[in-house]
Amino acid sequence: MSNPDAPLGHHMQDSTHITFGVLTGGARYKGLKFDTSVFTGREPDENRFDFDRPRFDSWSVRLSLNPSDHIALQVSHGFLHSPEALEPDVNVRRTTASMMINRPLRPGADWTTTFVWGVNTSSERPATHSLLVDSEAAFGRASVYARIEYVQRGAHDLKLDELGDRVLPVGALTAGAAWRLGTSRHFQLQAGAQAAIYHVVDDLVPAYGKRPFSFEIYLRMSPPRASGMGSMAD
Repeated sequence: MSNPDAPLGHHMQDSTHITFGVLTGGARYKGLKFDTSVFTGREPDENRFDFDRPRFDSWSVRLSLNPSDHIALQVSHGFLHSPEALEPDVNVRRTTASMMINRPLRPGADWTTTFVWGVNTSSERPATHSLLVDSEAAFGRASVYARIEYVQRGAHDLKLDELGDRVLPVGALTAGAAWRLGTSRHFQLQAGAQAAIYHVVDDLVPAYGKRPFSFEIYLRMSPPRASGMGSMAD
C-alpha cells in the first residue's frame, strides 16, 4: 500500500484504466464470489471533457475465494475489443490470478504479501506474461516494503520498433520505507523513499543502459489505512 508506483506489469494484471460504460452483476455465497461485466473496450479519446458513447463490446469474468479471514484468491479472464485507437484491429484477451496473504503481527501491525500473475494474448502479437511478488510490513506509523517483478514487453511498448514483434523480458527489485506523518478521517499523509534496480537483456542496453536503476523521495496523500487489515473476507 505504501509503494506509490504502479507495477511494471499492471497492463497485464488489472482492469482497463478508463472506460465509458460498465455493467456488472454477480453472486456471492459465504467466501465464494462470482462476477461478470460487459464494458467498452476502447479507452476514451483525448477530449476528456465530454462523454464517449458506451459500446459494451467487451466482457470479463472473475471468481474470488476467501478460504480464511486472512487469505484472498482470485482468477479472472477478460476480452478487450480494440482497446487502442492507434491499433483498431487488435483485440486483447487478459487472464490473471492472484493470492493475497495477511498476517497480523500484533495490535496495530500486520504483514501483507501479494502474488500476481497476468498475461495478455493479442490477436496480432505474441503473448506477454508478468509475475509480481509484493510484500509490506506495517508497524504503527512506519512501513517497510519490497517488490520483485518479471515482465515481458513487446519491443513496440519499449519504443524499439526496429526489433519488430520481439518479446523482451525485464526484471526489477524495489525496496523502500515510509513514515505516516498524519491521518484524518478522509486521508493519510506519508513521506517515504525507495530505490529500484533492473535487469535487462542485451537488446535493451543501448536504450536503457547496462544496469538501470532509479530512486525517489515522495510525499503521498492517500485514503487512510485501516488499523490492521482485519478480515479480508469483509
